[in-house]
Amino acid sequence: MRPCSRVPLLVVLITVARAASAMAQDAYVFYDHRPGAANLDARLSYIRSGAESAQRQIGRPPRLTIPPGSQLCVQVLNRNAVLYAYSLTATKVAADTIPGLAALIKQLTDALQHRQAIAGHEPYLYAVANLFAGLQAMQAYQLASDTVVDFTLAAEEMAHRSRSATTLDSLATVALKALGPDTTLPEVILLRAVHVDLSKRVKKIGGSFRQALGTVHDPICTPVAASRLRVTVKIARTSVDTTAPPQRPVGDTVIAVDVDPRDDRTFLLEPGTLLSAFTQDKSTISLKNGVITQAPDHSPAFHAGVFALARPTSIRWLWATVGVATSDNAVSDVFIGITLRGGASLVGGRIALGAGLAMSRVPVGVSQGAVGGALPADVKNVDEIVQRGFRMGLGVNLAVQVP
Repeated sequence: MRPCSRVPLLVVLITVARAASAMAQDAYVFYDHRPGAANLDARLSYIRSGAESAQRQIGRPPRLTIPPGSQLCVQVLNRNAVLYAYSLTATKVAADTIPGLAALIKQLTDALQHRQAIAGHEPYLYAVANLFAGLQAMQAYQLASDTVVDFTLAAEEMAHRSRSATTLDSLATVALKALGPDTTLPEVILLRAVHVDLSKRVKKIGGSFRQALGTVHDPICTPVAASRLRVTVKIARTSVDTTAPPQRPVGDTVIAVDVDPRDDRTFLLEPGTLLSAFTQDKSTISLKNGVITQAPDHSPAFHAGVFALARPTSIRWLWATVGVATSDNAVSDVFIGITLRGGASLVGGRIALGAGLAMSRVPVGVSQGAVGGALPADVKNVDEIVQRGFRMGLGVNLAVQVP
């Protein structure tokens, strides 16, 4: 067999090329299923979602954020899809079996032990026996392929053994035709049944390796929706053999990756609270001893509001923000500024904190009478003549999202 020192590099290059050519928003997790006892972190690497994060990183992936509609793909490197089934679900994928192998082997053994019963038919008998030996060689290597790191090499070796067994099958067919009328004898019919079953088994094993080779570099993917997911990969032994111990990790949860839907919005509306402070000309208008008074008011004000946020696609945490706040069923503040908004996921908690210019509607004087004078006779309450206007000040907006 050829040395396999260059093959892992080839597998990696092919895999990375597939990932690069796929949707830029998909995330990839790579799991090296080579034989041996390496720990999980040594077997794992990953590429985060998004072209800006296409650097492959070694080790166990953290929770990944992926846009809804994109996929998490798990690429199993150095897989052996003949002896192992790989899936993202709890459903075991197992190869079917053809029952009755033990009975047919016994029939062949009985025929070999009673050669005198089929005297004159030995060429066909030995041709079937040689085919049986060829099948045994294929079955032995099928299990031995568990120790081969690169399945491509295992498939090449099995193809060689399959061609040899197919040649033996053809020779047995030639020997059968040479019997002529004797093909209707009961003992020949028995051998022919064994021959047909052995031929089917040779084709099945060879075909399983060819089929597995065609999918050896294909990832298994699952779409990401608008909720948090835990994606698990199950690796199970197929029913090819249930007695030989596996040489690679198996289990219902060989890999577990947490995935959040990534927040790729560049514009959004969200509620929050606006604090306005240091507002120019803000005053307190009151009536003391029948005289209208006006005093500077430096107290901050808190009002509920709605904020429109927009950001460039390249910066996730910095948002240009415009908002309005209300008080007493009227617009009390207009805000324009910058907001720092944490969290890259559509789910989970986050805090948004911003600062900027606030134009607040505050008391600035009186509409009737004069400060220092008496309350006009037709006015019952000083609040009725308080004059309000928009004045500039500092604004701080705060929004908290609870998961």
